[in-house]
Amino acid sequence: MNKRGSSVLVENVIFIILNIVFLSILIVFLLNQASSGRVLEEKYAKEISLITDYAKPEMRIKMDMRKGFKIAEKNGIDFADAVRVDKNVVFVKLTEKGGYSYSFFNDVNLNEPYPETNFENEYTGFYILIISEAENE
Repeated sequence: MNKRGSSVLVENVIFIILNIVFLSILIVFLLNQASSGRVLEEKYAKEISLITDYAKPEMRIKMDMRKGFKIAEKNGIDFADAVRVDKNVVFVKLTEKGGYSYSFFNDVNLNEPYPETNFENEYTGFYILIISEAENE
């Protein structure tokens, strides 16, 4: 019997199994990070800022944040406090340790965004953005 040939086969099988285990762990890690609150905080802050940059005064925008609502609820964050605006900076907070801010450049006021509620006064997962004309100083 050829013992050298069987040892090469065993080495190749072990190598393939280790690669599969490593790639599985890597994929699980990436999927976990993609669905975490940090990525959504950044996404929502940038999305709101970009929407505001292209908005005209007197616009009312309804933004779908249902994924963020689930994450905020899971982390014990009140959804009404998830988005706030200070001058031209949008802050989004969905996790206890997290938070992301991004600024917009359009010369309009983004009134304090608020979450939409249904008839039972429960959050629907949507945020309402109201754009108004900038005050001249």
